[in-house]
Amino acid sequence: MKKAIVALVLTGLALTSLVAPLRAESLDGTYWRVHPYSFVKKMMFWSHRTLVFDAGQVTLKNGAKPIAYTTSQENGKITWKAELTTAKGDKVSWTGTVDGEQMTGTATRTTVKGKTMTHQWQACKRRPRKHAAPAGKM
Repeated sequence: MKKAIVALVLTGLALTSLVAPLRAESLDGTYWRVHPYSFVKKMMFWSHRTLVFDAGQVTLKNGAKPIAYTTSQENGKITWKAELTTAKGDKVSWTGTVDGEQMTGTATRTTVKGKTMTHQWQACKRRPRKHAAPAGKM
């Protein structure tokens, strides 16, 4: 009986080790500095922003509410997707592909009237900012 239980446990561990690499990794706890591709957008329309992944949600640090994201993995790269609906009823779909410390993606907005605009972007991984020391402590 003990041998059967040990065999089942070892088989379970072996299967888990085979399946684990196939699951997409979570991006939780990572921060990404977003840069648009176009020089004109860099200068005029789109300030640099930060994507923050935490607790299965992604936030674009500009006061927006967090939205749930999903991940998949293919050829060693993590791909993520997130969708939201704006207060005006527009649909915004974010997609990104992580390749090491770099990420590329698109943000596609579809208006209520059906007009679609897609913006490409790139991002680099960054460390979260440390909080300033409390007054009087250094």
